[in-house]
Formats: sequence, structure tokens, C-alpha cells
Amino acid sequence: MWKKKHEEMIRALLRSNASPLAFARKNTDEAQLAQSMVDFMEGKGVFYVHAMFEDHKYVVESLKEVRAELGAKLDKIPVGDKLYDSIKLIRDACRDYMNNTSAMTSPIEMSANLAVMRKKVGIVLKSIQEQYGVSVGGNLAAKMPSL
Repeated sequence: MWKKKHEEMIRALLRSNASPLAFARKNTDEAQLAQSMVDFMEGKGVFYVHAMFEDHKYVVESLKEVRAELGAKLDKIPVGDKLYDSIKLIRDACRDYMNNTSAMTSPIEMSANLAVMRKKVGIVLKSIQEQYGVSVGGNLAAKMPSL
């Protein structure tokens, strides 16, 4: 299995003029797992839909799904790995939102708490993008800080 992946990577490198380091980094198991996580998160409006259009019940439901997905990804990564730590930070940001916001929270508080959670997630996503070369697109990319 590893030999076939290695041969495919060498063939692709020989055909392109791209840096072998960037290509190799994108083809690691961690990078593929990171891309899978980002792709999943791009489908979750909780990370980018304007707070005015959000309903607390559905935000919490979506964050529960995100936390479950991230937990499953954590099981595939060695403890102490940078991706492991990054995923934990995202999961913690989602949990903090859920712990600090209730159904009785005012729309202004909900909006502020969403903004904090999105900022934390955006910072971590930027780090993951730089570390693993993953593609973060669309509305989710707009929540990442520009460095």
C-alpha cells in the first residue's frame, strides 16, 4: 500500500514543477485527515452564516455534530501531534460556545458568543492551512485571519 502511494507521489512530482515539500506535505495521512475535517466544516453554516439568521437550537445541534466528527478524527491521530492539538482547540471552542450560551440568551449575546467561537476556529484553521497545505474555501475562509 505504501509503495503504491510513494510511486504515485514520485510520478506526480516528476510531471510537475511544484515544490516537492509542499506536495509531500499535502499527501500525508494527517493532511488528508485535515482536509477531510475542513471539507466537513465548510458544510456547516454555524461557522459563517450571519448571526441574525441563526437559531440557537440549530446552532447547538450543528456544534454537537461538529464535536462528534472531530472526536472521531481525534481517534485516528496520535496524542501530541500538532493536528491533534488543533482539532482539540476547535472542539474546545465549540464546547465553550455551548457552555456559555443557553436558549434564554439574547440575540446580542448569542451573536457575540458566535463571533468569539468563529474567531477561535478561524485562527486554528489558518494554522492548519499553513501546516498541512489544506484548501479552505468559500465562506469558511472568510473567517480566517489574514497574516
